[in-house]
Amino acid sequence: GYCELNYTPRNADGDVEVALVWERRQLAIILTTIVVSLLGAVTAWSIHHAIRPVASIVAALSELQGGAFDTRLGVYRFTELNQIALACDSLAGSLREEQLKRNALFQRIQTIQEQERRMIALELHDEFGQYLSAINANATALCSAKDVHTAKADAKRIQTNVHRLVIL
Repeated sequence: GYCELNYTPRNADGDVEVALVWERRQLAIILTTIVVSLLGAVTAWSIHHAIRPVASIVAALSELQGGAFDTRLGVYRFTELNQIALACDSLAGSLREEQLKRNALFQRIQTIQEQERRMIALELHDEFGQYLSAINANATALCSAKDVHTAKADAKRIQTNVHRLVIL
């Protein structure tokens, strides 16, 4: 027993029909393969074309990292890339402004340091001048001292003035 529903008679017309169906399927498979391959190629080209500007963004970010804060990105076709470019341009502008502020502050610090050095040098000159004048006066008095007691007092004043110079 064959069941009528599962039974397919084999004849020449049936074999021809199966061959035709198989040929059509093969043609459909070949056409589908060609279409899928073309779609894949178009998709790959589109993606490559769409992300090509990313290389210029990466290059600009490298320039920013190197300190070229005048670097600006161009305008891109895609909104997202334009947003990235605008953010990078804004960052570059901020970094440039901060660099200018830092340079101005550095110049100000150098000016203040130089003024402080001059002031200290002037004060030291004045202090040393006073003590050296006192030492000279005491040495002159020592040379003309008439007694040992006066000479010792003059020598003690010279010693005190030299000690003050040393601790300056």
